[in-house]
Amino acid sequence: ANVDSCNVCDDDTANDCILISISATTTSSATVSYDSPYDIGGFQFDVSGAALTGASSDLDEVDFNAANGRVIGYSFSGSVLAAGSGDLAVINFDESVSGYSFSLSGVSLSSTAGSSLVTGTVTGGDAPVCANADGDSACDAVDACPQDANDDSDGDGSCDSDDICANADDFLDTDGDL
Repeated sequence: ANVDSCNVCDDDTANDCILISISATTTSSATVSYDSPYDIGGFQFDVSGAALTGASSDLDEVDFNAANGRVIGYSFSGSVLAAGSGDLAVINFDESVSGYSFSLSGVSLSSTAGSSLVTGTVTGGDAPVCANADGDSACDAVDACPQDANDDSDGDGSCDSDDICANADDFLDTDGDL
């Protein structure tokens, strides 16, 4: 008899438990992990709560659809994610000033023989808020003026904190009176 990941002790491998978890590793990515007594030959899941910008896995092929959050991983060469614990996939998304709380639904894994291993929903993925030094609505990584909450209010291409004619001269100092 074996004790599986769900602490069931028996000789029936048909009811062995496979655990899927999700954890944010940065403000713009999260890791989907597995604990499985079986090799994994493919997977599919849908991400909700964050708009995908990318996905990767150690399987040969990974595709994602940003419009519906679907991620699919597979291999035509026969490579697998080995039985035991490991990373199923890494998903990427844009940073957010409010962070994300996301989940996976429609989780489906397949063994190398093509049989379905698990389906379900995984919750608990929380991505932290991004760095936002000036407290505006843009993350520092994409903020043209990360130290200036007003950014470029006069549209002259200079951050208000650096602009000699802030809020007054849309075309710099066109009259030369500085």
